[in-house]
Amino acid sequence: MGRADQLGAPLYVFGEDYNAHEERGRMVYEDGDGLLDLPLPKLFGRHQLANASIAIAALRKIGGRWSREAGIEWGMKNVEWHARLQRLMKGPLVDAAPKGSEVWLDGGHNPDGGAVVAQAMADLEERSSKPLYLICGMLRTKDAAGYFHPFRGLAKQVTTLAIPVKPRA
Repeated sequence: MGRADQLGAPLYVFGEDYNAHEERGRMVYEDGDGLLDLPLPKLFGRHQLANASIAIAALRKIGGRWSREAGIEWGMKNVEWHARLQRLMKGPLVDAAPKGSEVWLDGGHNPDGGAVVAQAMADLEERSSKPLYLICGMLRTKDAAGYFHPFRGLAKQVTTLAIPVKPRA
């Protein structure tokens, strides 16, 4: 018996109950209620298509004004998630970086987070070959080796640093 069964909760599975894919620069979402032709998520990374589809599936099950196509489309165009593959465009970190560099910020700290960030950085490298330097602070309770593993062969250098207010860093 699965956890959803134990809780008496409905279970909706990607690839079975709903699906999404990119087609011609758009996101195509489909479930039992029909097909939606939407803009791609504003957030960066391939994984955001799956993340958006989960949110859409939940909205369509809940119903209400945000579950309608116009509300979903608005959300896809306006979503922001600070510190999740966020490109910094200005500020002291950008000013301190070498000319022509890009500075990206992400709060990931587990192996799955490392995998999606590494994939996104590899996708960037395909478009513009720039060396990848990682600067990371992490609690020692996290799986640092699992996080960094997907960056093998991708990152030119990894610098780790202590988090002064966290003794377990």
